[in-house]
Amino acid sequence: MGAWIRNNFINISDETRKGVLVGGFSYKDIDDKFISEICSNDKIQVIQISKALPKEAFIKIDSILEKKPELDFRIFSITSLNRCDISFLENMPHLRRLRIDCHLRDWENGLD
Repeated sequence: MGAWIRNNFINISDETRKGVLVGGFSYKDIDDKFISEICSNDKIQVIQISKALPKEAFIKIDSILEKKPELDFRIFSITSLNRCDISFLENMPHLRRLRIDCHLRDWENGLD
């Protein structure tokens, strides 16, 4: 993971991306060392996703939340073109703080 976290959030996706403004980690990168680094970094306040991920990803994210329950879990960029079934939340028993940012204008039944 290293020092390239420059914000108070971590993006989790299906692939690792090192971007100038927003990078991200693959859920496949989440292991005990990764979790330990997140837990020891007081700067990190949010774990976020912007698209649907496999069940394995949410199990790994939940393992982070188990160790650091004060983290927010944020789901963002949900639009009529990028629907998000949030039923996976039922399988995250350690989730305490949830933020969902979505654009629902002119979009009936935007959340499943």
